[in-house]
Parts: sequence; C-alpha cells; structure tokens
Amino acid sequence: PGVLGPDGFALSELGDQIFLSAGDGSGLAEPAYRESVEFGAAENNVTFGRYVKQNGTADFTAMAAPTMGAPNASPLVGSAVISEIMYNPTNGDFDFMELVNISGMPVHLYYPVHPANTWKISGLGFAFPPLTTMAAGEVIVITEAEVQAFISLYGLPGTVQVFGPCPASLDNGGENLALMKPGPPDESGVPYIVVDRVKYDDDAPWPLEADGQGCSLERVVLPEYGNDYINWQASSTAGGSPGTAAMSSAEERDQDGMADAWEMKHPAATHTTAAGDAASNYEVVAAGTDPVGSAGVFKLR
Repeated sequence: PGVLGPDGFALSELGDQIFLSAGDGSGLAEPAYRESVEFGAAENNVTFGRYVKQNGTADFTAMAAPTMGAPNASPLVGSAVISEIMYNPTNGDFDFMELVNISGMPVHLYYPVHPANTWKISGLGFAFPPLTTMAAGEVIVITEAEVQAFISLYGLPGTVQVFGPCPASLDNGGENLALMKPGPPDESGVPYIVVDRVKYDDDAPWPLEADGQGCSLERVVLPEYGNDYINWQASSTAGGSPGTAAMSSAEERDQDGMADAWEMKHPAATHTTAAGDAASNYEVVAAGTDPVGSAGVFKLR
C-alpha cells in the first residue's frame, strides 16, 4: 500500500491499494477497517477517481483529467473500446466480442519498442499477435470460433480483422472483461494498463434479450464510459452485427451528436440547438420536433 516516507506520500505507478481506517485514539486498539480502494497500473499524469454508476455502485477508475480539490472529471475513455458482446448465442452462432478504434489515428496493439508485448483481453485469456494495428475507425472481432468458420457464418468481407479461437469462451452468466495495453517494462516485468472494461451480467437491468434470446449487447455511445449498464442495449439484429460498429447504425434523429437510445435513457439531459430551444432529449426524440441538421450543444441540467 501507499506509504508516507521522507519525501512524502507515495503510490506505485504499477498499481496500489489504499485503506481508510479509524482507531479509538488510544494507540492500544487495532484501527477499525472502514474502506479501501485498489487500482492498477497508470499512465503518466492519469489519476484514478470514484465514478458512481446508474445503479448506485461505484467504480474506482482512470479519470480524463486530474481535478485535485474539485469534483472529479469524467472517466477516461481509451482510443479503442469494447463495442459489442455476444455472450450467449443461439441457433449455432458463436460467442464474440468486438472492438472499435474511436480515435482519428491508427492504434498499435503492441508496445512500439517491444512489439512482442501486445495488448490483451483479460477474462478471455487472449493476447493479440505482434504488430497488430487498428486503422482509424476500424472494427475488429475476437471469437471463440475458428476464424474462417466465423467469417463464413456472418459473411464478413476479407477486410475485417477476425481473431480466434480464444482460449476461453464468454461466460453466459456474466464476465468481467478488460482491454489492456502494456506499459514500459522494468525489472519487475511488464505492467498492463486498463484501456476499457465492462462487467456485463445476464440479469436485469442488463438487457435480457442478450441472454440466449438471439441478441448481442451493443454499446450505445462509444465515447461514453463502458462499465455501466446504461450504456448498453440489446442489438436490433438477431445474431448481432460483428464487424460493424453499432454507432454507425444508431438512429440519431435530432442530429445533436448523441444516439437516440442513450438520450431516451437520460430524459433529464437537454441540448440547445442553433434555433435556441432547449427541450429535453425525451421530448426531442419522442416528438421529432428538433430541426434536422441543427448545430446542437449537449449539456446536462
């Protein structure tokens, strides 16, 4: 755990654990445990903070910016994210998960100086082959199946990168998945940094249509935090849509840059258009009253 030494309080960049405890003040009794947090390896200038999810539970996760003495920033969302999960397929379909590069630049799924140190997916025991790269906007698929069998089943073009078979299948009862990248190696080994994660479940409020009813889980808004059920929905297509980013087909009637499905789940949010109105997202999406193509600015009430 972090310690207070001659140079001040120190935490390990490779991950650490902090305990908050209280004693009786006499120095005779052991401190009473109250709370603790644990975090993994971090990049330079990246802080960790508490993020409260829709169900009231909290994650201690990387933040988009340091905010010492101020409210926490939003969670940090990586350059590549988990975009689709088929964990309980039917009718002879295969398990798969999908990643998409949401940045405007290629993402190298390896450490440039040591290309043998590649990105991996914990929960599946999968590591990418050396020199794997995702182009800007590219979608890739990881599956339990043999690659050619998967491509044939879904009719994917040869331009889609598919990796398989994974050492493990996705758990039908829920799984904790994390996309991780290697950091600079040192004498203790190779630290791995979480880029994106999601702990899905087969119980409500997670979409039940994805639990053996033919649908996959699709991320609603790609650049929003992934480890919260509010940002996942059941696919509209049986079998899911591997190789196609869900965001590209998400309906977006009011043209404010936010997917309608996400807005319907956040009716307290507003957006202001060039016309100067500020209807709630629920009103805009349900009534379709907002001018199509208006330059909207999203904000929360």
